[in-house]
This record gives sequence, structure tokens and C-alpha cells, in this order.
Amino acid sequence: MVDLDNIEEAVLEQGYRQRYFMHMAYDGSNYFGWQNQLSVISVQEKVEKAISKILNHKTGVVGCGRTDTGVHATNYYAHFDCFKILPDQFLFKLNNVLPNDIVVFDIWAVHADANARFDATEREYDYHLHFKKDPFLRKFSTEYRFSKPDVALMNECASLLMNYTDFKPLSKFNPDNKTTICLLTKCAWIQTGPSSYKLNIAANRFLHNMVRRIVGTLIAIGEGKLTKAEFVQIMDSVGEFTKVQKAPAQGLHLVSVKYPFVK
Repeated sequence: MVDLDNIEEAVLEQGYRQRYFMHMAYDGSNYFGWQNQLSVISVQEKVEKAISKILNHKTGVVGCGRTDTGVHATNYYAHFDCFKILPDQFLFKLNNVLPNDIVVFDIWAVHADANARFDATEREYDYHLHFKKDPFLRKFSTEYRFSKPDVALMNECASLLMNYTDFKPLSKFNPDNKTTICLLTKCAWIQTGPSSYKLNIAANRFLHNMVRRIVGTLIAIGEGKLTKAEFVQIMDSVGEFTKVQKAPAQGLHLVSVKYPFVK
């Protein structure tokens, strides 16, 4: 529910601004990621248009992070500012306007400086793999039907990543990156079914394409295209995995974002 209990009539005064947090989820199959882009459809665009339509004025939305084209989010947070009391049944109306592949679970008022992107202390992803044809998984998991990599070796190398803080070898070059340092708190392959696994990984921050490049690297190790020794040597030297491809987008899910003020 929208928490308006502590909002006084001052909201009607000129210059007043109330910030709201949203807890959301989306199927990213039909979108070119979260962030607005020219000439393509993004999740952010759909959410901003829906809120603006209900409030009858243009409203920007700031997300907790960028997700790539085709990547999903089962738990996502965003914030927006409003200069008047939200209309009755705002959450209900918002979900009716939004497309069926985007849902907002809850909206609540927060302090004026709360920031969905910069206040996050940890982000957690799952990357799903399956090794048998399954038409019901194809949008949300990556299929490796014709060869099963050595998952035990992949898990061994995944655990080694916990020893590193500089993930430049496993990120796409971005001149805007001020640092390539990330602090991992989880990194392990977990069996989820008779022929399915997920990589569960969490850190204080992730670099562009980092999780998909980690998965691609671990799969290359599991398939014998990259040895454990080569993997360690490149990570130790902060080198470059020149022959590794990033994993497909559909298997990646943002599953958790932590904030000091959100339970």
C-alpha cells in the first residue's frame, strides 16, 4: 500500500516534493534493458509513461541499476518524485496502465534524498542454465542441450572468484567506470532440478556485462575451452579473456537489491 500517513497538507505548498520508492518486477524479454534509449523500447520508458499518464504530468523514474536487453528482474527498485498527493488507488491504477510483463508490488514514501541507485548496498543475480529441451524455460533460462559442461569444475572456479576484487578482466570496457573494484559476497553454482543449475552471485556493485561474462567464462572452463590455470593466470594479472563470449541474456535475473532502510 502507498504510505501517506506522514504526509501533511504541506504537500500542496509551492515547491514541496515527496519522493517515493517502488518495488517492482519485470520480464525483460520484450525490452532493450531498463534504461531509456533512442528508437527502442525500455522498461524505464514504460514505467515513466504510465506514472505520467496517471499524475497528468511528466515524471522521471530512477532505477536501481541498468539491466541489459532481455534480462529479467524478479526484485527491482526505483524512485520518483511527486509534487502532489498521489491519487486514490494509485498502485491499482498504475498496474492497470502498465503492460502485463511489468508489475509494481508496492509504493511508499521515503526521505527526500533516498536514491534507488546509489543507496543500494548489495545486488544479487541468478543465472539459469538447463541441459534438456524445455519450451517453458526458453525465455528465462539458457539451454545447453547438446553438451553438458563440467559443472563441478565451473563451481570450483566460481569459488575462486571470491578471492578477487578487481574484475576488469570480466567486464566490458567502459570509459565512465571510475573503478573496476567489486566486493563479491556470493558466487556458486546451485542445482535447481535434474538437469538445471543457476549461478547465484552477489556483490556491492557489478560492472557492465560482468555477470554474463563471468557465466560465459565459467562455461568455457566447463567445456574445456579454457583451463583453470589459464583462468587464474588472467585473473591474477588483470588480463583479458579474449576468447570468451558473454552468456545470453535470457538466463539472467536480478533477484535482490538491499538497502539500509528497506527490510
